[in-house]
This record gives sequence, C-alpha cells and structure tokens, in this order.
Amino acid sequence: MFPLKAEIDRDLFRHRLYELMVEQNLSQYDLAREMRISVSALNNWFHLNHTPSKSSIKKLCIYFNVDSSYFLKENPD
Repeated sequence: MFPLKAEIDRDLFRHRLYELMVEQNLSQYDLAREMRISVSALNNWFHLNHTPSKSSIKKLCIYFNVDSSYFLKENPD
C-alpha cells in the first residue's frame, strides 16, 4: 500500500484531501484533531506552503482508507 517514492503534486493532494473531508463532513479542525497535528500544519497543506511528510500522508491514507496513489496520481488505480 505505501511506498511513497513519487514526487507529490501538492495541488492534486490538496484537492483530493478536500474531497475526502467534504465527503465525511470534516472541518480542518476536526481532521487535525483526529490526526493529532496542528490546524496550522493542515492549513499550510491547503495553502501550498508546505508539503505533508510521508508519515502524515500515511496517516491520512489509513484514516480515509485510501491507497497512497489516491493522493499521488492523477488517475489512481
């Protein structure tokens, strides 16, 4: 499930994360609390100021039950 060797497309990542949050009716605050990260870290991902770490992407994949390719590829398998 999780070799993360590909370079992350931050705009695609942000879009896909937003879609998952809307589907599950999660605010940035709710997701940050669930992930045990700061709201500012999550906000930085959305504003493209920072790229999430591999461990953060892994946590998101587990939380949302998606493969890493969901965040990394234009058309995930």
